[in-house]
Amino acid sequence: PFPNSDFVRFILRSRSSPGTSLVGLVPILVCLILPPGSAGQGAPIPAPPGDSIALGGALYMLEGIQSRGGWPEVPQGPTLRLGDEDARVVALRERLLLSGDLPGRGEAIVPDEGESPAPAPRAPFQNRPSDSLPDPRVFDEELEAAVRRFQARHALDVDGVVGPATLGALNVPLEDRIEQIRLNLERRRTFTPAQGPLRILVNIPGFQAFVVEEDREASVHRVIVGRVDRPTPVLSGRIEHVVLAPYWNVPPGILRMDKLPEIQRDPGYLEQQRMTVMDRRTERPVDPGTIDWEAITAAEFTARYWLRQAPGSDNALGLVKFIFPNPDHVFLHDTPDRHLFERGRRAFSSGCIRLDGAMEVAHRLLEEVPGWGVERTWAVARGGRESWIPLPDPIPIRTVYWTAWVAADGILNLVDDIYGLDARWDEAAREGRASEDGTPQGVAAESQASTDPAPTALTLYEVRGECVQS
Repeated sequence: PFPNSDFVRFILRSRSSPGTSLVGLVPILVCLILPPGSAGQGAPIPAPPGDSIALGGALYMLEGIQSRGGWPEVPQGPTLRLGDEDARVVALRERLLLSGDLPGRGEAIVPDEGESPAPAPRAPFQNRPSDSLPDPRVFDEELEAAVRRFQARHALDVDGVVGPATLGALNVPLEDRIEQIRLNLERRRTFTPAQGPLRILVNIPGFQAFVVEEDREASVHRVIVGRVDRPTPVLSGRIEHVVLAPYWNVPPGILRMDKLPEIQRDPGYLEQQRMTVMDRRTERPVDPGTIDWEAITAAEFTARYWLRQAPGSDNALGLVKFIFPNPDHVFLHDTPDRHLFERGRRAFSSGCIRLDGAMEVAHRLLEEVPGWGVERTWAVARGGRESWIPLPDPIPIRTVYWTAWVAADGILNLVDDIYGLDARWDEAAREGRASEDGTPQGVAAESQASTDPAPTALTLYEVRGECVQS
């Protein structure tokens, strides 16, 4: 199935030692599929980051590692970190060598006492004199860097420390990783990418958004998606409006579970949060002193009122949001809580997608809109007055659920199935219930772009738009 398949197999077989580098070989496969003259121009991404050929190459390599005995399990024990000396570090080194996260150095992997020495994984041109080899039982800086590489491509907190989460990812059985890639390859087979010179793709379990221009990855952004109990749906649509300095209209679910109890505990909460009570009938502000907060129920409140937070840097939606009409009332938005972007696993929202670098994306989407240069966009975003800007050419956007992919830099990424959809999709596919976008019907329904006009503030969040947990 690969271009130059004989050459690909030759390369893979030539790397058949125990030190086969999974991460290191994927870029070779990516290079083999690039059109002539594309070197240095960025990898073309027909369905970013869903390069089926490169992902198929990764599967081929994992199966090769499996045929040679697989990778070792790192024994359970205390957290491993820089400077530690532990016999388990030996297994950690071998595990990261086999997956290509730790470069081969030619040193001997010292076995436990009583065992026979194992053949040393080696890398060309990287042999060192024996007197320069470090103790393989010591967790050194190079091993820490390898752990960080492993964590980054498994959507873990990148701290270079082998704690329970990292150890769990290291010890996922090889056959499970192979099956994970196979499932994702099948999703690619039925996936139809959005069309258009500029588009956005959000990979939910990968916690990433990709801005794609002319089939090339223009920028990658970290995202925060919905929690397990409030998942971000798989859907498609078209971004029709960029909203600068947005109001946040508190959804009924968040009002019921969070805001109303806060107001009842602290009468000054509304003023502290710059929130206004709005009358649903007149759409005008209501004096909160006229409401019996101790007696009113959430159902009674939402039938008569809604809460609105004023625009500003502390607004739960940040400085900008991106509206693409859809049945789930999901949208992309900025956030004032930027510290959560530093986490590896970023499932913290109530369904909507918090976007790192949201203003950068806003500038790109508004480039073709007359009168909306960078200076004016920033001024309006910080001005405190909500402004809806229609896009003359709506931007296609899709959210997908891919737990395995090869990024444009050739690195294989394998992440947790945060919503448990992989197994459910596999079952649905076997029963013929998989939809065109690679998700099971009845599990995560795809939503097509709506042709309805932009929703109003009253309708956008009423039922399932519980998007922001402030």
